[in-house]
Amino acid sequence: MRTLTVVLLTSALAVGCASQSRPAPSSAPVVASANDPVAADPSAPATRMETTTPTSPLTPQAGPPMSDADFEALMGQALAVMEQLGEAIEKNATDCAAMATAVDKVTTDNQEFLTDAKRLDADPTIEQRSEVWMEQHKDRLAAVAAKMMGGMEKCSSDPRVQAAFEKLDAS
Repeated sequence: MRTLTVVLLTSALAVGCASQSRPAPSSAPVVASANDPVAADPSAPATRMETTTPTSPLTPQAGPPMSDADFEALMGQALAVMEQLGEAIEKNATDCAAMATAVDKVTTDNQEFLTDAKRLDADPTIEQRSEVWMEQHKDRLAAVAAKMMGGMEKCSSDPRVQAAFEKLDAS
């Protein structure tokens, strides 16, 4: 679900903030710790492998791309969930506690879909397909972004709202 959430939220916000430029990707060097044997003796052969993405047993392994019909259905459902979130955020823009409750309700009401959407994480074509799909649905994404941005201005730093979005992301 993390991929789906990131793809849709960032695309919705990117479409909604089209006048702002995206930050450049970080090119900061990897800093070795003092306990790192390679850092302690740079002439020693490297015995570790640098990774930038942690893995866990819960991380889906890449598999074959899902069918176009499944992809369309899943993305359509995802957009519907994002629209529900937009409504919940917009309706509760001045009451962060109510917003957190509303976001939790959207998560709970859509738990079956959110679990099923994890299939997107295993699709090796998700980024490319999502870009095309989001371009085709940019008007709806922009509407969602507009609803979210107004409410999130006030409540984005509220711990209850942050916890509600963490629960959504973990679903």
